[in-house]
Amino acid sequence: MIALAIFSTSCKKECVTDVVASFTVPNDYNDSITFTNTSTGGKTYLWNFGDGTTSTAQNPPAHVYTSGGEKKVTLTVTNGKVSATSFAYVYPYILE
Repeated sequence: MIALAIFSTSCKKECVTDVVASFTVPNDYNDSITFTNTSTGGKTYLWNFGDGTTSTAQNPPAHVYTSGGEKKVTLTVTNGKVSATSFAYVYPYILE
């Protein structure tokens, strides 16, 4: 399993650093990948699965890719004052 940590944080007037964006990706997958949200301090979530689709679920269901190749998956977590973004590259294998 791959664990990811915070890559960027943006602050408005006051910087509150209690938001961490992170998620895990299983080691073995094909066209269906279940991402596990391990973020802390968030109120809203935005997943971008790298194939033109997004989700605002805190814990989205397994995502099914319809094409293979490199995909950059990002998760942005906010709490109203601070946002943090984490990302990972996945390489879905499409079953025939």
